[in-house]
Amino acid sequence: MLAILTSCMVLIAGWASQYGYGVFEQVIATRQAGRTAYTLPTPLPVVDGYGASVECNHIGDIWHVRTEGTQRWYSVLIADCSGHAAATRWMTRNNILIELNPELVLEMGGHIGRGLRVEVKRKS
Repeated sequence: MLAILTSCMVLIAGWASQYGYGVFEQVIATRQAGRTAYTLPTPLPVVDGYGASVECNHIGDIWHVRTEGTQRWYSVLIADCSGHAAATRWMTRNNILIELNPELVLEMGGHIGRGLRVEVKRKS
């Protein structure tokens, strides 16, 4: 894993996996309704897609993600986290930095059901 710190931003290279269709919409509605420890605002900020990180304290942050080796950055609202020890171990073991909504994976040139090599820029 590559991590570079520049002016309080971290650039990390690794993998993105994806949620199923409609899952982020359900998660976001639950968080906006205040039924979890981590809430999201209404309305949501305008972003290109949604993501989940290993750590729950990133919920509500906006990360920038691109397919490794490309120029275009996509803005991603972190709307969920692994939340379970087994999911955290799986993500960490496989260097999965983020899980994305499937529509964004396709827009980024990825394939449903396959990992996507990405670079992630986020606050440290």
